[in-house]
Amino acid sequence: MDMTKEDLRVLIARRGKDFWGIRHDYRLGGEVFPSGHPRGTSHGYALALADLLGEDDTRMMMAAGECIVTGNDKDHRFVLYRDRYILDPWVDEVCHLTGETVFDLEDEEDLADVEVLYGNKETWKEEVS
Repeated sequence: MDMTKEDLRVLIARRGKDFWGIRHDYRLGGEVFPSGHPRGTSHGYALALADLLGEDDTRMMMAAGECIVTGNDKDHRFVLYRDRYILDPWVDEVCHLTGETVFDLEDEEDLADVEVLYGNKETWKEEVS
Protein backbone atom coordinates (compact mmCIF):
# COMPACT_ATOMS: atom_id res chain seq x y z
CA MET A 1 0.00 0.00 0.00
CA ASP A 2 1.71 3.23 -1.15
CA MET A 3 0.42 6.34 0.60
CA THR A 4 1.39 10.02 0.65
CA LYS A 5 1.73 12.15 3.77
CA GLU A 6 -1.75 13.55 3.17
CA ASP A 7 -3.23 10.06 2.68
CA LEU A 8 -1.71 8.99 5.98
CA ARG A 9 -2.99 12.12 7.76
CA VAL A 10 -6.52 11.45 6.57
CA LEU A 11 -6.29 7.80 7.55
CA ILE A 12 -5.37 8.44 11.19
CA ALA A 13 -6.85 11.88 11.84
CA ARG A 14 -8.79 11.90 15.11
CA ARG A 15 -10.41 8.53 14.75
CA GLY A 16 -12.84 7.14 17.26
CA LYS A 17 -12.71 4.06 19.46
CA ASP A 18 -14.27 1.82 16.80
CA PHE A 19 -11.54 2.63 14.29
CA TRP A 20 -8.80 1.75 16.80
CA GLY A 21 -10.69 -1.26 18.18
CA ILE A 22 -10.69 0.26 21.67
CA ARG A 23 -12.97 -1.40 24.18
CA HIS A 24 -13.61 -1.15 27.89
CA ASP A 25 -12.01 -3.89 29.96
CA TYR A 26 -13.51 -4.04 33.43
CA ARG A 27 -10.75 -6.32 34.67
CA LEU A 28 -8.13 -3.74 33.80
CA GLY A 29 -10.33 -0.84 34.87
CA GLY A 30 -10.24 1.15 31.65
CA GLU A 31 -10.17 1.32 27.89
CA VAL A 32 -7.73 -0.87 26.00
CA PHE A 33 -6.57 -1.54 22.45
CA PRO A 34 -6.98 -5.01 20.91
CA SER A 35 -3.35 -5.61 21.96
CA GLY A 36 -4.37 -5.13 25.61
CA HIS A 37 -2.39 -1.91 25.99
CA PRO A 38 -4.21 0.93 27.80
CA ARG A 39 -5.74 3.59 25.56
CA GLY A 40 -3.37 6.33 26.68
CA THR A 41 -0.22 4.52 25.62
CA SER A 42 1.84 5.14 22.51
CA HIS A 43 2.41 1.39 22.26
CA GLY A 44 -1.30 0.68 21.72
CA TYR A 45 -1.59 3.25 18.91
CA ALA A 46 1.59 1.99 17.24
CA LEU A 47 0.51 -1.65 17.30
CA ALA A 48 -2.93 -0.76 15.91
CA LEU A 49 -1.35 1.23 13.05
CA ALA A 50 1.15 -1.50 12.24
CA ASP A 51 -1.70 -4.02 12.07
CA LEU A 52 -3.74 -1.71 9.85
CA LEU A 53 -0.95 -0.89 7.38
CA GLY A 54 0.75 -4.28 7.38
CA GLU A 55 4.16 -5.47 8.47
CA ASP A 56 5.69 -5.21 4.99
CA ASP A 57 5.35 -1.40 5.02
CA THR A 58 5.84 -0.62 8.70
CA ARG A 59 8.45 -0.89 11.42
CA MET A 60 7.70 -0.51 15.11
CA MET A 61 10.16 1.99 16.52
CA MET A 62 10.99 3.15 20.01
CA ALA A 63 12.40 6.53 20.99
CA ALA A 64 14.41 5.79 24.08
CA GLY A 65 16.74 8.74 24.35
CA GLU A 66 16.17 12.10 25.92
CA CYS A 67 13.35 13.80 24.04
CA ILE A 68 9.91 15.30 24.53
CA VAL A 69 7.84 12.20 23.70
CA THR A 70 9.53 10.02 26.32
CA GLY A 71 8.74 12.56 29.05
CA ASN A 72 8.72 10.77 32.38
CA ASP A 73 8.56 7.37 30.71
CA LYS A 74 11.66 5.56 29.58
CA ASP A 75 10.45 5.01 26.02
CA HIS A 76 7.88 5.90 23.39
CA ARG A 77 6.64 3.81 20.47
CA PHE A 78 5.70 4.96 16.98
CA VAL A 79 5.42 3.53 13.49
CA LEU A 80 7.89 4.16 10.71
CA TYR A 81 6.04 3.73 7.42
CA ARG A 82 8.17 2.79 4.40
CA ASP A 83 11.23 4.18 6.20
CA ARG A 84 10.01 7.68 5.39
CA TYR A 85 7.04 8.68 7.55
CA ILE A 86 6.68 8.68 11.32
CA LEU A 87 3.08 7.89 12.23
CA ASP A 88 2.15 8.83 15.78
CA PRO A 89 -1.46 9.72 16.66
CA TRP A 90 -0.50 9.66 20.36
CA VAL A 91 1.36 13.00 20.13
CA ASP A 92 -1.90 14.73 19.13
CA GLU A 93 -4.75 12.64 20.52
CA VAL A 94 -3.36 11.89 23.96
CA CYS A 95 -0.83 14.50 24.99
CA HIS A 96 -1.60 17.30 22.51
CA LEU A 97 2.07 18.08 21.87
CA THR A 98 1.38 19.00 18.26
CA GLY A 99 -1.50 19.02 15.81
CA GLU A 100 0.53 16.78 13.52
CA THR A 101 0.41 12.99 13.47
CA VAL A 102 2.56 12.29 10.38
CA PHE A 103 6.15 13.46 9.93
CA ASP A 104 8.07 13.16 6.66
CA LEU A 105 11.74 12.35 7.20
CA GLU A 106 12.51 13.79 3.76
CA ASP A 107 11.02 17.20 4.63
CA GLU A 108 13.37 19.73 6.29
CA GLU A 109 10.62 21.37 8.38
CA ASP A 110 9.37 18.01 9.62
CA LEU A 111 12.93 16.92 10.43
CA ALA A 112 13.32 19.84 12.82
CA ASP A 113 10.13 18.79 14.64
CA VAL A 114 11.21 15.15 14.65
CA GLU A 115 14.52 16.01 16.31
CA VAL A 116 12.74 17.93 19.09
CA LEU A 117 9.94 15.40 19.61
CA TYR A 118 11.75 12.08 19.08
CA GLY A 119 15.39 12.96 19.71
CA ASN A 120 18.35 11.85 17.68
CA LYS A 121 17.43 9.18 15.12
CA GLU A 122 20.55 7.23 16.12
CA THR A 123 18.97 6.54 19.53
CA TRP A 124 15.80 4.98 18.08
CA LYS A 125 15.43 1.25 18.38
CA GLU A 126 13.40 -1.08 16.20
CA GLU A 127 11.07 -3.42 18.02
CA VAL A 128 10.98 -6.83 16.45
CA SER A 129 7.92 -8.94 17.22
